[in-house]
Amino acid sequence: MDISPVVRQALDAFPGPITFVEPSGKWWLITPAALLVTAGLLFLVVHDFCLPHIGLRIVLKSVRAIAGAVFFGFVAIYGATIILSPPSLRLDQSGFTFTTLFRSRVFTWDQVSDFGTSSTRNYALVVFTAAKPYRSMLEKFDGQMGGRNSCLPDAYGFAVRDLLQLMTTWQELALRRRAADVRTESVRIGQRH
Repeated sequence: MDISPVVRQALDAFPGPITFVEPSGKWWLITPAALLVTAGLLFLVVHDFCLPHIGLRIVLKSVRAIAGAVFFGFVAIYGATIILSPPSLRLDQSGFTFTTLFRSRVFTWDQVSDFGTSSTRNYALVVFTAAKPYRSMLEKFDGQMGGRNSCLPDAYGFAVRDLLQLMTTWQELALRRRAADVRTESVRIGQRH
């Protein structure tokens, strides 16, 4: 199996730890734009309700503006959380940790198996089988699609096929090293007795 140069570069850091952070550049543009749109829509609502004659047309216009302000307000809040706590993936010899929206999930390499991809028309994710899954709504959907019970919530700047190759290769290296360490420790213990 050919290893892509991007994956090869990441594997050079084995046994780690190494952390990959999803680039949040687009959120530096989206978040202020969403804040401006939210402020503009709220200004329209306040302006319309200050008019001397408030009719049904003004009320309907204001309801649409409030709905838009709520939507763009949530986009701005989500963007701010991505900027303040960008999604990250940390790999080391014992396992991996992914962090998203101020929450972290930790898996050891012997607790996970069967890495693969799950995709729809709009996106693709790396999925895997975890011995003890914690299932978010997204993972329930993606786990059913890929036949697994957990997923990485982001690609962390990698193409999905490269991230899949990185996860499977890193796991193989870590488990191989752990088995070698156990054999070495067994030999040491046997020599002492």
